[in-house]
Amino acid sequence: MRIAAVVVAITLAVLGLFAERRATQCGGGLMDPDLPYGLRADWFNGRFWLTDSEGWGVIAPPFELEIEGDAELSVRGVRRYLTDLRSVVAEVELKSGDLALIAVDRPHKSTRVSRLEPGALRTRAGADMDSIHWIDVRSRNCFFGMFWFVRVLLVTGIVGMLVLALRTKRKE
Repeated sequence: MRIAAVVVAITLAVLGLFAERRATQCGGGLMDPDLPYGLRADWFNGRFWLTDSEGWGVIAPPFELEIEGDAELSVRGVRRYLTDLRSVVAEVELKSGDLALIAVDRPHKSTRVSRLEPGALRTRAGADMDSIHWIDVRSRNCFFGMFWFVRVLLVTGIVGMLVLALRTKRKE
């Protein structure tokens, strides 16, 4: 029984590491995700935001997004993003229901937000859209924003299993 409790506690600890990584990618983690140009992932009011180093929303739904060389876009939410290109690219859902690709670049220390066509993203990535490693930040993939609940649940499980293992050891 003691070995089983220790194995369950270790499994919960590994799950906790994965959960914390996911929370970090969603903007609610205890660590900062490695985003270029001083951008930060943030979870605010039940939604994923990309903010600058001062906390101002660069892509902050549900607001109007000012696009360089384009009209303002009404953004409902960010669906997913990727950071392994020369810029941060986010796939956003517009209030109209359409999807748009938004690139956040920082030439000469000023943030530039532009709209990308799928062909331009394919060229930047050098791969097909489906083979790109996206980070999904929709609510269901981010624990619906209940990061602390998940942490408390996992820590409680780990402590419970360790207490069970210690109690079984004393009885033997």
